[in-house]
Amino acid sequence: MAASPPRPEAPPVVTPREWVRLLGGEDVLAMPTDRWRALDVGVFRFGDMRDPVVVPPIDHHYVSFTVRGPLLIERELGGGVERGSFRRGLSLIMAAGQTNRWRWDQPTTELQLYLRPSFLEETAQQAGLQAPTLIDRFAFEDPILRHAVEGLLDELRDPTAAGALFGDVAAQFVALHLLRRHCTSARLGEEVARGLTPRQLRRVTELADARLGDDLTLDDLAAAAGLSRFHFARAFRRSTGTSPHRWLVARRMARARELLAATDLPIGDVALLLGFRSQSHFGQAFRRDAGATPGAYRRAVRR
Repeated sequence: MAASPPRPEAPPVVTPREWVRLLGGEDVLAMPTDRWRALDVGVFRFGDMRDPVVVPPIDHHYVSFTVRGPLLIERELGGGVERGSFRRGLSLIMAAGQTNRWRWDQPTTELQLYLRPSFLEETAQQAGLQAPTLIDRFAFEDPILRHAVEGLLDELRDPTAAGALFGDVAAQFVALHLLRRHCTSARLGEEVARGLTPRQLRRVTELADARLGDDLTLDDLAAAAGLSRFHFARAFRRSTGTSPHRWLVARRMARARELLAATDLPIGDVALLLGFRSQSHFGQAFRRDAGATPGAYRRAVRR
């Protein structure tokens, strides 16, 4: 009996940054690749590519928004060639794990988001959904998704003290939006009928107050409440009317005002205690919240 022919090897899978380099991309804004566990975001500049280039699959789901246009883009993912004119704000989606071929006629700058497939699947499971299949889209517009990604970019430009929590909340929002609008066999179930119990909210508050200087994650807060990340975020908003990130930042600012008013701690020490990376970073955040610098606020309340 003749031996079966060997199966063809699967093409190698590359990281987002390796994929960008293979397409000749250069950083416009240098973003740390390990800032958040579930996603990555950046802005990249590409020269024109008039000859087709085939590149390996990416290990993340990929969403791109054109910053500089118009240009003509050609893409092939195995189901035929797609061609479209991209102006500023138009987007495309490519699910992870696909060999992809590209060609475009003008230099371009792209805002790009990469989401881990395992995070999308985990979010779907927590929401009570079937395994999601991300739809490959081309030359479409989604202002909600674009604004969410631009918010991530702003956070990386000017990080807050609760950066890890911001990234977790943003990643969940992006994942839920993709599940609603850009996945097959994914239908969200009923809204959470109730918020956190008083005991759950008290445990979350105690954790936050005890670790105001730490970079808490959504998983940390959800564990204190005894809930999944998905159900915690929805129940928390129902109870408080705000997101965990905004709530935590507000508690840090309230504690900052207390320390400035009631102690003689140097401003740099206050910043360190509350998890800010520098005194200047703390000063900028405090001024946005209180309308005055920390020094001016201390002088005003002690008159």
